[in-house]
Amino acid sequence: MRRDLVRSLRGARLSAPDRLTGTVLVAFSDAGVFRMRAVVVGSVAFQTYPALLGVGIPANLARTADLDIAQAHLIAVMVEDEITRTPKDLLKKVDSNIVGIPTPRWKACVSSATHSDPEPRSV
Repeated sequence: MRRDLVRSLRGARLSAPDRLTGTVLVAFSDAGVFRMRAVVVGSVAFQTYPALLGVGIPANLARTADLDIAQAHLIAVMVEDEITRTPKDLLKKVDSNIVGIPTPRWKACVSSATHSDPEPRSV
């Protein structure tokens, strides 16, 4: 089904996520990250705008080589649920070449990650 969606997006000349981005989004979704009030922001979220606005955006302007996810912490705290796996664990499950980058303030907390192969992969 996911491949059909990507094929449809490309057929309509819209931007579609690369394979790694799609796989990470599915892993985070399966783990309940979005259930806990996290949202996709940044260039991956902006890929939805051309379809909503009926305009074209050149692919090289529509993407950076990252995936940004934000969370409304105060809302997430109020939800009586929890995620048992850390973002770092989820990323490692997707691809062992992904390396977490600790935040300067909290060394134990991974707030971003990088991949040894920075080139986006197509579906």
